[in-house]
Amino acid sequence: MTSKASFHILRQSVRYQAHQSRYATVHDRAKVAIRLSPVRLYSYTNTLRQDHHAAESNLNQSLTGHNRNLSLNKDSTRTSVGQQTEERFYMQAIKAKEQLKAILHGTRKGSVMERDGQSFIDIQETVMKRIMLTDDHQIDPAFAAKLINMSAQYSTIRPGSPQQREIGIKYAYDLFWHLVNKKEKYLGDDMESNSAFFCDTFSTLAYVMREPKQVGMVEKMVHALQNLAATENSRFQLTTHAINRMMKHYTKTNNFRKTLQLLDYMIESWKQGNRFRAPNLASFNIALHHCNELGDVERATDVVHDMVKLYEQGQTSELPRPDENSIMHVLTAYTKRPHPLAGARAEAFLRWALERHEDGMADLVDIRLSSAMGRVLEAWSKSGSPESGPRTDNLMQRILDQYTAGGRVPEESPVALQFAFNANAWITSCQYIQNDKTGVVVEDKVRAVLQKMEQFGINEKWSSAQYWKFFWSVMNTLEVARIGENKDKIQALALMHEFTNSMDRLNLNKERVMQKFPILSGEVANEKLYSLHDTKQN
Repeated sequence: MTSKASFHILRQSVRYQAHQSRYATVHDRAKVAIRLSPVRLYSYTNTLRQDHHAAESNLNQSLTGHNRNLSLNKDSTRTSVGQQTEERFYMQAIKAKEQLKAILHGTRKGSVMERDGQSFIDIQETVMKRIMLTDDHQIDPAFAAKLINMSAQYSTIRPGSPQQREIGIKYAYDLFWHLVNKKEKYLGDDMESNSAFFCDTFSTLAYVMREPKQVGMVEKMVHALQNLAATENSRFQLTTHAINRMMKHYTKTNNFRKTLQLLDYMIESWKQGNRFRAPNLASFNIALHHCNELGDVERATDVVHDMVKLYEQGQTSELPRPDENSIMHVLTAYTKRPHPLAGARAEAFLRWALERHEDGMADLVDIRLSSAMGRVLEAWSKSGSPESGPRTDNLMQRILDQYTAGGRVPEESPVALQFAFNANAWITSCQYIQNDKTGVVVEDKVRAVLQKMEQFGINEKWSSAQYWKFFWSVMNTLEVARIGENKDKIQALALMHEFTNSMDRLNLNKERVMQKFPILSGEVANEKLYSLHDTKQN
C-alpha cells in the first residue's frame, strides 16, 4: 500500500468519526432514529455497524504502518514511516481521550448510553491495545495512564447483559493490574496526577465489585495500592477518595479496626499538613455507619465529637462539620444496644447536636427533627427505664406538634412505629409503676396512645400496611408481658382484645393476629377464663 493510499484511508476513518460525533449523544441519535421508518431504521443500524467494522479495519491498517515488519514490541526499529505512524497514533489517542471524556461526562449527567457502544469507542479500543502491548510510542506516561483510567471507568458502566458487564469489569480489573505492574512506565513526575489516575481506577472498580466473590479481588487491589504508596512515596500517595473506598470495603468485611485505622491515618495526615488525603464528610460518615451497624455508641459519639474539635482547629474549607447523616448514625446506634440509660443519653446527644448547629459547629439545616426524635423515642422504648413511659409521651407529643406547626424544614409525618414505641415503652415499664402510689394506670396510658394513633391514622388516611406496623409491634410486646415475669402487673390480655376491637373499627383483616396469638380466639379465651374462675372457687 502506498503512502498516499494509507493517508487516504486514515483521512476517511477520521471523517467517519467526525460524522459519527455529530450524533454522539443518545439524545441526538434518538432524534435521527425517530424520523426513520422501521425498515429504514433497521438499515440505518446495520450501516452503522458495517461502518464501524470498516473504520476499525482502516484504523488498524493505518496504525500498523506500511511495513508489516513494524511490530508493536520493544525491539521495533523506527523509520520515517514509523515516525509518521506514531504521530497518527498520538492524534488517535487524543481523539480517544475526547470520546471517553464526552461519554463519561454524559453518563454522570444522567444520559443513557446505547447498547452498541462500539459505534463510538472503536478508536479507543485500538489505542488501548497498542498502549498495553508496547512501550514503543511517544505518548506521555501521564496521558497514557489517564487513557487507561478512563477506559476502566467506561468498561464498568458500559451497558449490556450481565455477562457483558462482568466481562467489562474483568477488563477494567486487568487494566488496574496493568497500571500497577507497569508502574515505572506510567508514574511520571507529577505526584498529584499519578495518584489521581491510579487511585481513581481503583475507586471505580471498588465501587462496582460488590459481590461476595469479588471481595478477595478488592482486597488484593487495596494491598497493591498500599504497597505502592509505601515504595513510591516520592511519586505516589493515596487520595482521600481511594481511602474512602478502602474504608467501604472494610465495612463490608466487618473489619472495624481497619476502618477506624484508615480514618485515624487520614486525620494524622491532615495534622501533618497533607491536604491531599485529608478526611472529608464521607470519610467520617463511613466510619459512623460502621459504628451504627455494630451498635458501638461510645465510638460513634467520639467520632462526632472529634469532627467538631477538628473543625474548630482547622479552616472551614478544609475539614467538614457533622451533618444530619452523622447525627442520625449515632442516634440509630443508641437503638441497637438496649441500656437503661440509652434513652436519656440519646436525648442528650440530640440536644448537644442542635446546640452545635446553632453555634456553627454542625450543619443540620436539612435534619428532619421528627426522624431524629423518633430515634430517641425508640431508644427510650427499648431501654427498659422506669422513665421511658413519660418521656416517650413527651417526645411523641413534640413530634405531633412539629408536624402540625412545621419547623425549619418540612417535617416528615409521624409514622406508625413511633406510636408503637410509645405504647411499648409504657408496657415494658409497668414493672416499675405502683398504681396505688403514683396514680398512674399503665393500661390507660396504652389506651391513650391507641386512641391518638387511630385518630391520626384516620386524618392522614393511612393504608392497611401502615396500621399493621403499629399493631404487630404492640401485640408482640403485649404477648411478652402476658406470659413474662410482669404478667401480674398489667392486664395484657384485656389490652390485646381492645387492640383487636380497634382493628375491627379500622376495617383491618386480623386473621394473621388471631393465628399468631390463639389466646385471642373465643374458645381458648373462654377456657382460660373458666379455668381461672374454677381455681378461685376452689
